[in-house]
Amino acid sequence: MIDASELIKLPDDVSFDEAAAVMAKGLTARMLIKQAYPVKRGDIILVHAAAGGVGSLVSRWAKALGATVIGTVGSSSKKEYVLNNGIDHVIALDKEDLIGSVKGFTKGSGVDAVFDGVGKATFNPSLDVIKNGGTVVLFGSSSGIPEINNEILNAKKIKLIRPALGSYLPDKASVNVAAADMFEALRNGILGDINPTVYPLAEAAKAHQDLESGSTKGSVIFHI
Repeated sequence: MIDASELIKLPDDVSFDEAAAVMAKGLTARMLIKQAYPVKRGDIILVHAAAGGVGSLVSRWAKALGATVIGTVGSSSKKEYVLNNGIDHVIALDKEDLIGSVKGFTKGSGVDAVFDGVGKATFNPSLDVIKNGGTVVLFGSSSGIPEINNEILNAKKIKLIRPALGSYLPDKASVNVAAADMFEALRNGILGDINPTVYPLAEAAKAHQDLESGSTKGSVIFHI
């Protein structure tokens, strides 16, 4: 049973499918770019897995806040999809070099912050492209838990943040504020068209296989 007091009321202009697709990811994206590392106009940020559910929302929202956004994708087949989201630069990690590409895009200056939901495959290479005093927001580990090189963090005075959504939304009032902000961003087109990939519940195994293979884009939901 779910306590009714814990539920979030949907605005009339948000469908159940949109809400299912955007709720957890949207609240997470908002937490990342407005609380864990408040993105400001003029920032240059690097977003890993920019074609994914959270990464795509972080990228679009950060762009709306005035940042220059560099995104990475695991395969070149996703590059056009991410560029269509309005991101400034996209790096396909299966064919392009992360460090060289970022340094080229930034003329060697590096990025102010990295939003990393991938972990092991991207964490340490990202340290090479962060400005001194920059920030890494490590919010996931889809490729495994990274080995953290504290010497590099200390030498470059890099701030490492490992946020948990619950710690930023400790009560119903804070959840309501965050949800209202997220729905407003959705309403204003900041989050783009929310068109989730829908699987019948009977095809849950296939959905998991597609997610593990990295072939999905955006959010995945089930219909009974």
